[in-house]
This record gives sequence, structure tokens and C-alpha cells, in this order.
Amino acid sequence: MSIAKLLKEQRDWLNSATKNIDIKKVTEKNLDFSEKLKLRRKDDIKEKIATLKRQKEEAIKRYDQAIADQDKELIRIEKEISLKDLTKPQKSPGDRVVTKPKKTGPVLKKAPSKLTAKKTIKKKTVKKPSAQRKTSRKKK
Repeated sequence: MSIAKLLKEQRDWLNSATKNIDIKKVTEKNLDFSEKLKLRRKDDIKEKIATLKRQKEEAIKRYDQAIADQDKELIRIEKEISLKDLTKPQKSPGDRVVTKPKKTGPVLKKAPSKLTAKKTIKKKTVKKPSAQRKTSRKKK
């Protein structure tokens, strides 16, 4: 099939398709379409606001419940602490024995101040007097 033949068929199809289109008259109902969209959008926004308010109230209730639970836990722990304090015998200040904590672990030495690497190496190396060697020369 040639290109000219394909283009002719396409042109014929377009002509027949345009003849078959029903032409509708524009009515007031069709022009009122944007108002319907605005009203629908308004209703959607109101619904979204109501949903957000409901979610806000639910979140507030959850936080209030969590705060109440923590308050109950705090009261329970405070009661436990006060009961333990009542069961312990009270010591007078004179009965108190003061002990110094023992030092444990390795004791670190204080690092020398302002030493360069060269000075540190020189300090660490100990110079030994050179041993005198007795060499014997062979006489010829």
C-alpha cells in the first residue's frame, strides 16, 4: 500500500466521521456546570473539615488517656516509695558511718608537658658507653 492510498483512506474516514457527529445545542444546564462544581467542592471541603475535627477530638482523647495512665503510674510508684520509707528503720545522724570509696582500676600517670617526639625519644633511649674492642691485626 502506498502512502498516497493510506492518506486518501484516512481523509475519507475523517470526512465520514465528521458527518456522523450529532450537534447538540448548548443549554442553560450545560452552562451551569461550573456552579455545580463549586457546590460539590464546597460540600467536599465541609466534609473534610468535619473529618479533621473528629480526628482532632480522637487524638485529644488518646493524649488525655495516656496522660491519665502516666498519672496513675506516678501515684502508684510514689505510694511504693512512701511504703518503703515507712518500713525502713530511721537512723539518727550519729549512727551514720562515713567510708571513703576505694580507688580501683589502673592509675594513670600524668603525661609530660610540652615534649616533642624527638625529645621523648631522646629521653627514653639510654646511651651506653661504647665497649672498647680489642682488634688484632694480622701482620704479614
